[in-house]
Amino acid sequence: MSTKRGQSHGGLNWATEDDLPPLTTVGQIAELVAGDIGLIELEVDIAGWGIMRSHDDAECDFTIHARSDLMAVLARVIAPEQLGRMTNILLQRSGQYVAFSPDGAEVKYFATFDDYVSWSHPGWSKSIGN
Repeated sequence: MSTKRGQSHGGLNWATEDDLPPLTTVGQIAELVAGDIGLIELEVDIAGWGIMRSHDDAECDFTIHARSDLMAVLARVIAPEQLGRMTNILLQRSGQYVAFSPDGAEVKYFATFDDYVSWSHPGWSKSIGN
């Protein structure tokens, strides 16, 4: 059953993929989420690869099914000189919340999601080890 734009479910308006423009990159999805359409939550199943989730703050998280795909993503987003160290940290801390300083030299770990989202340090990158 397809829900069309403007239909109400439990007092909330919601849409399905049929209501969205064609999206082929994470950047396009981020622009959609950050836009002024009132989007609260988005989950995208990327066939054969994993799941991307986003919320109204436009922050995204990914669940990647295959370890080889995860390693390929990490190799694209982490500087080569930090790749081995950061990859080991993320893999050893699976399911935990981790923040890296801008130069990758410092690492901070968080026990809970609330601790993770409430902590802020300009320039640091946050990730969830999975």
